[in-house]
Amino acid sequence: MKQVRRFLSIFMAALLLTAMFIVPVQAKRITFAMSYHELTLPADGRYPLKLITNKDYASDDLVWNSSNNQVAKVSQAGMVVTRKPGVAYITVTDGVRTAECRLTVQSPLKKIALKSADGSIGGYSSKKTKVYPVKATADCVLSIQLFASTYGASTLSVYNTLGDCLLSTSVNMFKEFRTYFCPVSAGTYNIELTSKDMEYSMEVHQNQYQSIQPTRLTIDKTSLMLIRGNKITLHATVKPKYTSEALMWSSSNKNVASISNKGVVKAANLGKAIISASCGKLKKSCSVVVNKMTTTAIVGRSTSFAKYVKQISNYTSGTWSSSNSSIATVTKTGTVTGKKPGVAYLVFKAKDGTTYTIDTTFENVPVTFSSLGLSNEDGYRYVEVKIQNKTNKRITWIYFDILQYDRYGRRLKAPDDNYWYAEGLAPREVKTDWYYWVNSNTARVAFNVTKVYFEDGAVLNM
Repeated sequence: MKQVRRFLSIFMAALLLTAMFIVPVQAKRITFAMSYHELTLPADGRYPLKLITNKDYASDDLVWNSSNNQVAKVSQAGMVVTRKPGVAYITVTDGVRTAECRLTVQSPLKKIALKSADGSIGGYSSKKTKVYPVKATADCVLSIQLFASTYGASTLSVYNTLGDCLLSTSVNMFKEFRTYFCPVSAGTYNIELTSKDMEYSMEVHQNQYQSIQPTRLTIDKTSLMLIRGNKITLHATVKPKYTSEALMWSSSNKNVASISNKGVVKAANLGKAIISASCGKLKKSCSVVVNKMTTTAIVGRSTSFAKYVKQISNYTSGTWSSSNSSIATVTKTGTVTGKKPGVAYLVFKAKDGTTYTIDTTFENVPVTFSSLGLSNEDGYRYVEVKIQNKTNKRITWIYFDILQYDRYGRRLKAPDDNYWYAEGLAPREVKTDWYYWVNSNTARVAFNVTKVYFEDGAVLNM
């Protein structure tokens, strides 16, 4: 007994030591965000947006884009050039991740000229670096306007009193005006220009903005009836046109209807959803009902259509009916059986009285698989298969299962039940093919076709 206890003590101690040295390895989380989520700038100037990330990207790995080039455009280096009042969404993507900044371009409420501590800003200097201290009296956007009368390559930077760099950009210009922006809080800042014998003049202004709240919000539609798969764009109007608040879209049920940040509604499944637009404290809604869809089914097979209405509230309390029981019948629980080729409307009436229609085309089995025999060769057990296209259309791709049974009729666990046939079948064509990977003790096989792709783009789910 003592030996058993001793063994258990040693075992537990070893287990504890092992656990102490096992350190779970976690995948590095990639940071991908814009330096500003929202930004307000004056027109006719430049500001370099930055991507905050912990991953090393080459210059051609990222794609920058502006949603409205008339308001502001952006270079592939992230340099934003503001053009006229309005709103533009500046995005950057690596093909997988996307970061966004809502940019509002508008005239400032107050514009104040600033002087450096020595009483002047600008002028010719032979120094490689010249520093101009300025004091911002409020949260604002500094606009730094440069005019170079001689050509020179320079670097413009703005630092706070802690030495943090808030703006750094190269300047290459000759006999032209160019304005750069730098958002700052109230405080003292050093504007630093590093150049080599460039003659220039400089003006600095403090651009102040006040929060502009929306006073009115409208949507062009308050209700929609859609077919599954359809897309439609909702348009929201905000007054005043340019506000400090962003227009946001949302859906109460994304499984039924989703909406993009541009107002595009996509009907995903049968059911109801509320699409809302909000701006500041204002909110407007549009009720969406996805009440119709189209599908195909196979004659002679029973399929549960309850999966199409599971997004509907209390869908188990609804009632089912068929528009043509000679083509298809439906049970109380939504199981549909195709009787003959044709079109039937399977109707689900929800508890609240809303009806949902599933426009269903019933077709005969388009393709058949049959076994021509099982054989053994080179240590493999294989089956020879006869494949027949029973339609007048060309089939390009088929997904199917091979179900394997032993001599007692018991289903065998196969290495892989799922197969595909990609050689194509002409209309009414018959082919034979070989499929390995059946079990060594398989005595009988059966085939279950799951999906058929046609050359005309049609897809039939079996």
